[in-house]
Amino acid sequence: MGLPAHTCKAVQDWMETNMKFWPKTMWPPQSPDLNPLDFSFWWHVESQACRVRHSNVEDLKTSVEKKWKAMKRSYIITVCQAFRHRVEAVIEAKGGEIHK
Repeated sequence: MGLPAHTCKAVQDWMETNMKFWPKTMWPPQSPDLNPLDFSFWWHVESQACRVRHSNVEDLKTSVEKKWKAMKRSYIITVCQAFRHRVEAVIEAKGGEIHK
């Protein structure tokens, strides 16, 4: 199953270095509503990579990698700019699920 979000050493080290403005106590534990990979990027890549049927797993992996690398910078910026609104919505929902 893997480690819960933010618990592996590599992630903690990166966040300590790059997100000093956001204390560790504020890191969301496992909220897909607050994880751009979950609420947007994976859906975006999947919708692009799975438009055609793949004959094997390697073809699917290659397609996913290509679509990930081809993701437009403007899309990434838009998703990241929506993050604050998502945090506010989760707070308003008292930590519950949001539909945005």
